[in-house]
Amino acid sequence: MTPADSGSIIVGCTRSGLIPEDRFFDKTSTRPRGGFARWAMTRPADINGTLRFFALSSNLFQIAVFETVFISGLILAGAAILKGKVQWIWLLPVPILAFCSKTLMFEAGAGTFGDWIPGRYNWEGKLLATLLWLGVIAVLFRHKLDAVGLTFQQNGPFKNIAFGIAALTAICTALWSTYYFPGVKAEPLPDMLYQATMPTVEEELWFRGVMLAMLIFGFTQKQNDHASAAATMIAAVIVSFHFWGVHSIGSDGDWGVVFNAWFNPVAGIYGLLWVAVRIGTGSLVLPMLLHCWANSAGYWL
Repeated sequence: MTPADSGSIIVGCTRSGLIPEDRFFDKTSTRPRGGFARWAMTRPADINGTLRFFALSSNLFQIAVFETVFISGLILAGAAILKGKVQWIWLLPVPILAFCSKTLMFEAGAGTFGDWIPGRYNWEGKLLATLLWLGVIAVLFRHKLDAVGLTFQQNGPFKNIAFGIAALTAICTALWSTYYFPGVKAEPLPDMLYQATMPTVEEELWFRGVMLAMLIFGFTQKQNDHASAAATMIAAVIVSFHFWGVHSIGSDGDWGVVFNAWFNPVAGIYGLLWVAVRIGTGSLVLPMLLHCWANSAGYWL
């Protein structure tokens, strides 16, 4: 029996590329009526009209908790490597933001905020999460947008190497999409537009934008004016592992973790490559383009 057969929630690949980490691959047929984060409230949940709790019994709430624990463990490991000489004021908010964004996306996918755009995918959740990251950037990074990669200038510390990684990644993506998704691929226009835009914008702003910047600042010792190589490397590894984790962590519905380490290894590989390009160029431009290509190449090749 596969995890999907047993009712657990996992992710993998669509015909277009990676399944977005919000997990709502088909909101029109699978999402419940109402949100899941309703403490001590019951709502109709299935076709028979029976009641169930949308709080601690929810697979989706459990996934949000598991992912938060995962990123918390990674941050603690990074702090241990640096012997605790970190700036917790930057590190502690990261798991909180991760949990809030995932809860927001799952709530939106459950229909709590309405169905704004037709189609299978969770436009509402990704748009709200994108607004969350733009708000965080406005509050914390409005005077240093380059720290989160919001610049068109490609002036990173190893931009030529990053350009090479980006080109190789784009070529490999094309080859992988052609091999893994042979034949003509097509979805309704809203779904194709979603794959080309929403995962790219929201996930890059978070993983290789806000999260990477907060981790680098957090792992940089107070007496240093500039991020050390160690701080940057640890932050990059954590971002990559977490990107892989949110595409691989699931729940069996009874607080049991379903971690399909090899179910979606492509997400982990992409995570490492895209963060290298982000740091090498100092910009989110190429990672966004590569993410867009990875999610939409299957439509064109």
